[in-house]
Amino acid sequence: MIEICIHAREGQGDSLTGYVVAYAALIDGKFVQMRPTWGDRGTGKPIKTVLRISETKIRNYSESYNFDIVGILDETLLRLINPNSNAKEDSIKILNSRNAMDGFLSVDLSGIAKELGGKTAVAMAGAICASKRLTSLQSLIKAVERTFDGDEDQILTAKRGYEAMQNANR
Repeated sequence: MIEICIHAREGQGDSLTGYVVAYAALIDGKFVQMRPTWGDRGTGKPIKTVLRISETKIRNYSESYNFDIVGILDETLLRLINPNSNAKEDSIKILNSRNAMDGFLSVDLSGIAKELGGKTAVAMAGAICASKRLTSLQSLIKAVERTFDGDEDQILTAKRGYEAMQNANR
């Protein structure tokens, strides 16, 4: 079972990222749990979405504490959260940033989205799907096509996020 945590600020699309990743995993025939969680509600407040993806039925409904993949949509959150506190020692930590940071795979997902007219959350979904080969690129594209009614900008954004993660310096 793979456990994923997506950190963002309210309104940045952590739930959308989780939904697209979950949908792609379902298309690949995997089992999925997804839980958006919130603290104080309000635009800009730190929030997260948690997913579990497995080849077999998921019967664990407890809180997740040991993440295999951590995605951070906003690098300013690093002042407020410690992404290592609930990450496994060998976890993949994806940071939406132009700047390299120790312990993170930094990918300019916002730049990709801006260039292609898509959403940063969709680029992050692509990056997460590519990490640990979580889903196939074809399933990701199908999930995005269905979520956005074939919006070519979103499809290209997801594909570029996927490819950027594959090319990230590990």
